[in-house]
Amino acid sequence: MKLTPRELDCLHWASYGKTSWEIGRILGIAERTANFHLSNTCAKLAVCNRMAAITAAIKLGLLPDPNLPGEHFDKMESLQTLPGPNDHEPGLTPARAAGSAPRATSQHPPRRRKGGTSR
Repeated sequence: MKLTPRELDCLHWASYGKTSWEIGRILGIAERTANFHLSNTCAKLAVCNRMAAITAAIKLGLLPDPNLPGEHFDKMESLQTLPGPNDHEPGLTPARAAGSAPRATSQHPPRRRKGGTSR
């Protein structure tokens, strides 16, 4: 079985704990595209999730073992493409830009309590 270079890129960043959204930002692709490549990787390696795919890829020698010194490289300069908290995209909250899950917010004003009194 042969993985494409993009599948290996996505798997590499997933092995560093990056989310699909972060992988997309680093590689300049959509989050959905990162999920697509990781899904193809899982199918090719006959596993059901990305952690199992990472483990299988390391065992098969497709990815370097992160625990062995000198075998892996760090692309910290690529992380500089991630937006900071003050330079987010329209519709993208700073929290989401930092990688955390978006909060559910209500578009409606708070409900009034019965009886007409407020606290």
